[in-house]
Amino acid sequence: MCDLTEAELDAHSLRLRLEATLRAMCATLLPSTLEPVVIKRGERAYWPLPEGAAAERINEIFAASL
Repeated sequence: MCDLTEAELDAHSLRLRLEATLRAMCATLLPSTLEPVVIKRGERAYWPLPEGAAAERINEIFAASL
C-alpha cells in the first residue's frame, strides 16, 4: 500500500465504504438469460432460484431478515 497515491487510497476507501452498505445476498435476473438467481457479495458465482420463484419476493424475504 505504500506505493499507492493518495488518490488511489481515497478511491479504495470509497469503494470499501460503499461495499459495506450492500446486503450480503440478493436476488436478481441473470442478464444473459433473465433467469432469477441469488448472488452473494464477494463471490464470483450465482445460484439459480427454484422455478416459479420471483427475485423481488426473495429480496423482500432477505430484507425482512435484517
